[in-house]
Amino acid sequence: MRSGWFGQSLFTLLVFAFCVGCNAKNSFQAKAGVLDARSWNPTRDGTFHLNGQWSFSWMEFATGKSFHAAQASINLPGYWNSSGFPALGYATYQLKVLLPEGLAPGTKLSLRLAEADTAYRIFADGQEILAVGNPSRDPADSVPRWVSQQVSFPITGSTLTITIHCSNYEHALGGLGRSPVLGLERNVVRLSDVLFLLDAFLFGGFFIIGTFNLLLFFMRRTEWNLLAFSAVTCLGIVRTLFAGERLAAQIFDAIPWELVVRLDYLSGYLLYPLFVAYFRSSFRAFWPNWIFVGIMIVTFVFCSVVIVAPVRVFTQMLPYYYLFYFVLSAYYIVAVVIGAYRKIQGVLAHTAIVLVLGFSILDASYLKQNVEFTSGISIGLFLSVFVQSTYLALRFTSTARFNEKISERLKAALRQSFRARASEKFAAIGAFAAEVVHDIFHLSFDLRRTLGTQLMNSSRGAGVTAKIDELTMFAQNIMDYTRTGVAIRRESVSVSNFIEDLRPDIISVFSEKSIQVEFDIRYRGTASIDPEAMKRVVLNLARNACNATHEDGQFKLIVQEEDQILYIVCQDNGTGMDKETARLLSAAQAEIKKPGAGFGLSVVRKIAEAHGGRAIVHSVSGQGTRISILIPLKVVTAQDSTPA
Repeated sequence: MRSGWFGQSLFTLLVFAFCVGCNAKNSFQAKAGVLDARSWNPTRDGTFHLNGQWSFSWMEFATGKSFHAAQASINLPGYWNSSGFPALGYATYQLKVLLPEGLAPGTKLSLRLAEADTAYRIFADGQEILAVGNPSRDPADSVPRWVSQQVSFPITGSTLTITIHCSNYEHALGGLGRSPVLGLERNVVRLSDVLFLLDAFLFGGFFIIGTFNLLLFFMRRTEWNLLAFSAVTCLGIVRTLFAGERLAAQIFDAIPWELVVRLDYLSGYLLYPLFVAYFRSSFRAFWPNWIFVGIMIVTFVFCSVVIVAPVRVFTQMLPYYYLFYFVLSAYYIVAVVIGAYRKIQGVLAHTAIVLVLGFSILDASYLKQNVEFTSGISIGLFLSVFVQSTYLALRFTSTARFNEKISERLKAALRQSFRARASEKFAAIGAFAAEVVHDIFHLSFDLRRTLGTQLMNSSRGAGVTAKIDELTMFAQNIMDYTRTGVAIRRESVSVSNFIEDLRPDIISVFSEKSIQVEFDIRYRGTASIDPEAMKRVVLNLARNACNATHEDGQFKLIVQEEDQILYIVCQDNGTGMDKETARLLSAAQAEIKKPGAGFGLSVVRKIAEAHGGRAIVHSVSGQGTRISILIPLKVVTAQDSTPA
């Protein structure tokens, strides 16, 4: 799915670029200075190039009827150098266009000329309609300028004579490199807008992609390929401003012509080295040091000449750089094929430079007057940047997903490690608690044996016996608290008898305070419980209630049955618990460090759960606490002796 989307997007961009590059139809060809366009349908055919043989007069500025002694014919598109004329000089171009009969006089046509080397003036039927720069017979008066222009004018008859004066004293190529485009005003304006928007689109794309990757580099300083890629996109920004439609020259008239030319050439010369630097940052094996250093030295030489030499000198070096460029591109393609054969990850993304190579060939072919194509390198560069951006996005997405998986695995490992450590700690605590409880049990037995039967049965020994029993229960609570579950032994017990047997112990708990104790036994049937465990539950709740209840307080024990569930409710009007303590007890937390709510409450919860029930806490701070133990009366036999 992802690769299909990528392929469709790339194909669409290629078709769009090709259609824009071939921006006007070439259905008519001029012969001997005359172009027969009588079959032209402006609505159907749109615009067309004024290609073919123009009348040409070297070293003469002529207009209208004075242009009767043309020295030669010259083909457009094409510089006058290709016809054997010197690069420096001036000349006149002239073409007679036969218009369709359906065009009424006064109909507005428009003429568009991309640029000329290096200044020109256009006449329509002898009337000057446009001047770009200042073409002159005298080099001192000539003012060069590079900018795409269009001009509208009304027709006066069935023919149109176009005359162009052109001079060049600065560039290695002279004359009209590209053919003018003719059409109805609205069609030519639309064409100009499309070409302008194309370069604006390329500029915006380069700017956004470059800024994004530069920010990524600042966040990941070790990713030098991001910095190299940002440099490539910056080169694309310069290219769209000073090549093709030359947006900078259109927007800012004050930009010197020489600066536009130098930046145009520099952006072309730096293109290949920056791509090599970017690819080498990821795939160093493809570019040994000696090749990389050699490329940089050659590039430095070409760029140095562009910076310091006159325009007419460094513009003659472009064919030599294209030769250098194509040779190294062939080496690059071979390296990519080898990398793909070896199945090196990410190497297929290097095919992006093939796009630059292909569109550069179109630009080079244009210099040889074989094709009519604008902004070739800029479009190829954008397509290659698009491919690389998609590759980087997929790579970072894959890395992010991998990091998420690793993060989840690390979290799981940490949780497992914490659980293992907690288990080890609890195991150590349990072993220590077992030793303590063992010693407490022995101590209780020794105390009973030391006191003797007579003292234990006396009134003075009753209190001591209660304390010994309390100590024993405390030890058992410690043991149950350190266990993950509590083992119970169920018996069929009469609930009313069970509570009556507990009555003296419960009253004894509150004997030290003037607390009123009330028993409300509403269920007198049987229940399958562990009587010893449930005894500890009730006494633990009673002790906590005693600790939380002031003098002259109240404690009530309620026993009832509802829907086959036994309710044992302990209720007091003491200080109560705050919401956090009640929440912790209900949430089964192991440790509660609040007054009146010791670890005995945790044991209560564990014993209730071991019986298949639960403990419900309702407490209001300052008003009292109500703890309900819910025990199912119907028990599955297979679970009777199963630890919780």
